[in-house]
Amino acid sequence: VSIGGTAPITLLPPETSPMSVPQGYLADYVHAVKKAVNIPVMAVGELREPAVAESILAQGKADYIALARALMSDPFWATKAAQGREEDILKCVSCDECRFCLYRGLPIRCTINPQMGREGWLHEPEPAAASRKVMVVGGGPAGMEVARVAALRGHRVSLYESTPALGGGQLTLAEAPPHKEKLRWLGEYLTRQLEHLPVEVHAGSSVDSAAIEREAPDVLVVATGAVPAIPDIPGIDGDNVVTAFRVLEGRVATQGKQVVVLGGRRVGTETAEYLTLRGASVTVVTRSPLSQLAIDAAPTYRLPLLRRLRNADVKFIGDHDVKEINGQGLTLIGPDKEKEFLAADLVVIARGAVPQRSLADEAAGLVSELHVIGDSEEPRSIAEAMYEGTMAGRRI
Repeated sequence: VSIGGTAPITLLPPETSPMSVPQGYLADYVHAVKKAVNIPVMAVGELREPAVAESILAQGKADYIALARALMSDPFWATKAAQGREEDILKCVSCDECRFCLYRGLPIRCTINPQMGREGWLHEPEPAAASRKVMVVGGGPAGMEVARVAALRGHRVSLYESTPALGGGQLTLAEAPPHKEKLRWLGEYLTRQLEHLPVEVHAGSSVDSAAIEREAPDVLVVATGAVPAIPDIPGIDGDNVVTAFRVLEGRVATQGKQVVVLGGRRVGTETAEYLTLRGASVTVVTRSPLSQLAIDAAPTYRLPLLRRLRNADVKFIGDHDVKEINGQGLTLIGPDKEKEFLAADLVVIARGAVPQRSLADEAAGLVSELHVIGDSEEPRSIAEAMYEGTMAGRRI
């Protein structure tokens, strides 16, 4: 009993297992079918944890459990469940990168499992020819994955993260918007894997060139992520202007405020929803046409997101740029070159990000081998961070 089918992916309804639905959301429908037929019935749909699957069987709602995307993120899901190793399961986060690839006519990939679709050549890590001292700076997905793979290969790995916990940087920002809680599973999984490996973790530790000289690693991996891109707009440094990163960190009071978000891609629209749930009245201003809102998100995620934003009375202004920001709001300019003033208590910048490469530049002459991976190389998605982390770990 499922939703969807074999129709072209563009025809699938947005309710086809987006990230926002809970685990086992079809179980009651499965139960209704089971009561009406005399043949075995299978439950599928957002089943990520063995305990959830077992509870559906125990309640008599289904005779069997079927897994699809869950086996793309971890093909050994059933084996690990049978062995009581639930904590070692890399749980699907329902991001739909796999189906989004098909939608774009690309080979199938998984955001959190770099081996998916590459099984023919990307095998399990093999022992290195010689053990080397590896220093990894940055405890996000890229940094944790390279540390994991390098340690599996027998290298002596130390991992430094400036925030108090691993995954506390941009992964925390990614999981902050509503309905993205499943992304926490990735950080929890990687953290648990590192706990079982001889990796020295230094959380809450910033790294500079002096620290690198003291550590004297054979290999340095910089995975320090990205910082917000700040557009060149008069008034951008005003007290009423903040970045989306800062908002998603929960550092900005927004209750009752009139907020304008600059940027209509995924970060801008997700931040807009985050703000509405914290009492703000939100307008999104984008330089692109409104047809491009959140266009960088998977369709099964994008359509429910835009529907929720409209239901929350978020306003959208497309094809407009910002000419100036002051303490009362901002001046917009549209295709007709006419100026329009938009009042705002707070302006949120969500115009993309730029690599945080300063440490890599400083360290270039301090180590014999340097790898720059993830958003430190170029701001992209978790999928690229995980792939570059796993590849760097295999190359060291």
